Amino acid sequence: MIAKNKDVWVSTNFGVSVLDANTYTFKNYTINDGLQNNEFNGKAGYQDNFENFYFGGSLSSSYASVNSGKVASVNLNVSDKIWYANFTGTIRNAEDTKIPGGVLENSGFNDNSLSFSAGVLPYDNVELKANYQKFTADDVGIPGGEPFPNSAKATYLFAGREMLSGELIFKQLSSSLNNLKMKYYTQIINREVEVIPNPNVVIEPQAEHKTNGLVLQTDWTFAKNNFLVAGIDLWERSYVGERSKTINSKNQIIIDKPIPDSRFGNLGLFAKDELHLMQNRFKLNFGARYDFIKVTNEETNNPVTIITNGIETVPPANPDASYPASEVNNSSWSGNVGLLYLLFKDVSLTFNTAYTFRSPSLEERYQYIDLGSTVYYGNTNLEPEKGLFFDLGIRVWEDNFSFTADGFVNLFANLVVDEQISDSSYQKNNVGKAKLIGFDGKLEYNFYKSHVLYSSLAYVNGMDTENNEYLPQIPPLNGALGLKLSFKKYVDVDLSATFYDEQNKISSNESVNEGYVYFDIAFNSYPINISLINIQIFAGVNNIFDTSYISHLSTYRGINLTEPGRNIYAKIKLAW
Repeated sequence: MIAKNKDVWVSTNFGVSVLDANTYTFKNYTINDGLQNNEFNGKAGYQDNFENFYFGGSLSSSYASVNSGKVASVNLNVSDKIWYANFTGTIRNAEDTKIPGGVLENSGFNDNSLSFSAGVLPYDNVELKANYQKFTADDVGIPGGEPFPNSAKATYLFAGREMLSGELIFKQLSSSLNNLKMKYYTQIINREVEVIPNPNVVIEPQAEHKTNGLVLQTDWTFAKNNFLVAGIDLWERSYVGERSKTINSKNQIIIDKPIPDSRFGNLGLFAKDELHLMQNRFKLNFGARYDFIKVTNEETNNPVTIITNGIETVPPANPDASYPASEVNNSSWSGNVGLLYLLFKDVSLTFNTAYTFRSPSLEERYQYIDLGSTVYYGNTNLEPEKGLFFDLGIRVWEDNFSFTADGFVNLFANLVVDEQISDSSYQKNNVGKAKLIGFDGKLEYNFYKSHVLYSSLAYVNGMDTENNEYLPQIPPLNGALGLKLSFKKYVDVDLSATFYDEQNKISSNESVNEGYVYFDIAFNSYPINISLINIQIFAGVNNIFDTSYISHLSTYRGINLTEPGRNIYAKIKLAW
């Protein structure tokens, strides 16, 4: 049978924490406190008698009741005639999230982030940019995940990301060459995880993921109606990590590698050309990319070593979890064609089609996950995934009305999934062919002054066409209906209802999920001017009626599967 991917998604209205079960790595972590929308820029900042000098910034603080989440942030901007700089720093922390009738255990977190960017324009047609970002998190609970037993506790002891980039831009080098851009970037992600499946066992994976990249891009205008972008994209990702498993009852430590030390390199050549025809009533664009991919790994035998009562031994290798040194080369092309036709002054039609290619990741090729009850293996013989996409849409833009809708068909070949090979083990494999068919649409109607009624609707059906089975992790029919009321000079109000239909088109290892509706309300004031400072206040309630519901895309473990309950939040922002 085919099992769904074992990535662990901890998804709530207030945060997304993702644990890649192939490597126990921290892929993405964000918190949405419901306060990021509808913010005004505030005053233009402070400009003194020095020509072109500017200084501005903001301070903000917020609180969310559903997890006692607190956020404090500062942003500073300064610029002069030939240079500019920006700094942003944020601190966040939260306790366990409240759900209707209980608490989602082990869902609290602490993190902080900062970013700094700067640029200088030494000549009229030359710009030099630099950017630095740093994110660190500690004691981040991971409350769910199918690979772990219900009673297990999983925590990010540490997760960190650092990124540094530099970019050099030459402008208007000739009548046809508009820009020449060269950018270098490097990123390092470190993760340390602690998994306690039972009181007798502690599993501690740790890994460093490093990416270096170089992009060269040129922007051309060959005629008033012909625009071309072309360039080279070169990057390499490297992985170094190991995992220790401490068994207290045996006074034993097992050291192994969830992935061999390995590298994934990519050299891509890309181009996109856009034509404007029939006095801009018809727009046509072509895009193409060719990639040369090289994947290498060092020889790895698992377990690497076993330490019992302080004595280290090298056990016989597990052939299913061990890999000889190897090198794999893939080459691929992908492309797209897009059309936009202005049918009437305020109605346009769109059509897009694309062919895609995806080479399997390091995790998919090499994973070795053993948590006691279930084992997951990679597959070095995986074929690249291929896709063919078609999208047909309509756009209507009136003075007080807008409507967009798209219907799409996505055809896939060689999809990579976890395929069950025994009662307690899975291995990555290609499943042949699959199809996604669906639509999405949005509508806004400005029915009176600044008051707006809006709605959205989306649906997708996913099928494994070779086995005539539904694909896993497909969302049901869903949408939203909302009302935005604007009381100029005072406050904006946004009241919305979000609904999800019952999902009964499920794969063999999923359960039917009932439909649900929840309601939100948000308020944001207009800027209040006090001398050189603007004050803006935000507040609202998510899940007003404390509705208990289960997301079909949730993979929480244990009995508490419901999403967060009622959340009352508030934020104040000072800008100058």
